[in-house]
Amino acid sequence: MPKFRFSKIRFREIKELMQNVKQPRRRDSVLNRSGRKRQRINDETYPSKLRWQTDHKLQPTMEKMLHDKKYLAAFRSFLQSEFSDENIEFWLACEDFKSTASPEDLHWKAEGIYQEFIQTLASREINVDHHIKEKIKKSLEKPSLSCFDEAQKHVYLLMERDSWPRFLNSDAYLSLNYKSRTRWYIYLIVEPPNTQHFIMDRDDRKRNKNLGKNFMCRLQCMFSHSSSSDSRLSLEDTQQWSQSLERLLESKYGLATFRNFLKSEYSDENIEFWLTCEDYKKIKTSFRISSRAKKIYEQFIKAESPKEINIDHHTREQIKRNVKTPTMHCFDDAQKIVYGLMERDSYPRFLRSDIHRTLLENLAADATKG
Repeated sequence: MPKFRFSKIRFREIKELMQNVKQPRRRDSVLNRSGRKRQRINDETYPSKLRWQTDHKLQPTMEKMLHDKKYLAAFRSFLQSEFSDENIEFWLACEDFKSTASPEDLHWKAEGIYQEFIQTLASREINVDHHIKEKIKKSLEKPSLSCFDEAQKHVYLLMERDSWPRFLNSDAYLSLNYKSRTRWYIYLIVEPPNTQHFIMDRDDRKRNKNLGKNFMCRLQCMFSHSSSSDSRLSLEDTQQWSQSLERLLESKYGLATFRNFLKSEYSDENIEFWLTCEDYKKIKTSFRISSRAKKIYEQFIKAESPKEINIDHHTREQIKRNVKTPTMHCFDDAQKIVYGLMERDSYPRFLRSDIHRTLLENLAADATKG
């Protein structure tokens, strides 16, 4: 009997305590006394399945995104921030290639795509198997509009499975105008604003802390094939980048870091043109000089070209005349102008950038640890 009285008292205390606790209200359909169904107001504390479905409908498909300028720009920016934009750049290059009308343009465009994305140790080598690479290499003798289709489909599936889901959870996606407003409104119903800011600040701090280390690992992987003694990125080499732009471009790690910095600012046309000119001067056959000169003109010099560089009208017209009978030095004047622009503008900003500062800090910390 005393045991029963004690249990009853404890039960009343617990019941009174539970009345003061606000319980999350469910969205389930419950039966009222008359047997009819009624829905209760959604006042959830945590995200429900219905809210996830609503939020999921707001997310565009990858196919839709690739044909929307706003989403495409954000997706490219996100991949550039992760230093993994070779897949989207290859996909876009293939789309441009398939719109080529001239057979002559088809040949040099196919060769350019192969050299930039397909061949082993290319500057933006994509992850496709050896069979596909060899098949594309053979098709370059007589390229067709569909010679890159198999590789393009492979790259599309890679992005859809890996990059796209991560992009949907990134700040780049959340910063989009009309989609982000709806998304944040739904999200803030569940999470208090202060919690959101705390989570975002914590993620930003973690991202900045790991930026240098992640980029160092990527640089090491890019040049892991090298067997020379200076194949590893060192603090001494990195400190010499600040001496001059020439010293920066002489370092393979410095060049790779500088290119990624310019890509993140959407201003990589100057360094790409400069490197293309350096590669152009190494060509020996007259046929390749002619085809490559036309490609450089179409890509960098021509008005409203995809990567038009900032040069004066006189130099542009002079190159236009020289391309008809190209020589090894027909782009020299433009290359000097572009080098001067980088030296005065891009290079000082790079030395003040977070990526350069964080890289130095991480290398200095590693050197201290020994």
